[in-house]
Amino acid sequence: MVRELRAAALTIAPCRACGGCDQTGECIVRDGMTEVFEAVRWADALAVATPVFFASVTAQLKAVVDRFQCAWVAKHRLGRPWVDPAEHRAAALLTVGGMKIGSHYTQAEQVLRTWLSVISFEPRVSLVFHGVDDAGAIQLVPGLHGQVAEAAAGFVAAAREGMGPPGR
Repeated sequence: MVRELRAAALTIAPCRACGGCDQTGECIVRDGMTEVFEAVRWADALAVATPVFFASVTAQLKAVVDRFQCAWVAKHRLGRPWVDPAEHRAAALLTVGGMKIGSHYTQAEQVLRTWLSVISFEPRVSLVFHGVDDAGAIQLVPGLHGQVAEAAAGFVAAAREGMGPPGR
């Protein structure tokens, strides 16, 4: 089953560093993140796509990432990761933005890689499209379809290779 979640379409409060997750590794705030936590916890693979604004992910996606502080607490403070880290669940990253300087995308990717590590996903595919600023301009990128097809094939293979037991 494929599930699509759009951070900008969900009502998500930022992490308020309240300490509510310190004893359980579970966030006590109830909002749109409840759906995100559940989907990510049970996903066999995860694809994350974001525009890059000022060298980082969007504010909406950053709010999602920051709310996974509870998963960090569970894994690193309580020794109870949400998912067995040995499962090596596959992730794919896609970043796009108007800047034509490749290093502009490094920080956004690092934010995502750090988050994915905490939730036991391993980035296996990363696509960066820079110099794409206008709506629909992604369609004009030379070789777009070939790059996406190759990345998708690699992602699917990695996801199949690393999938945990059925019904996890």
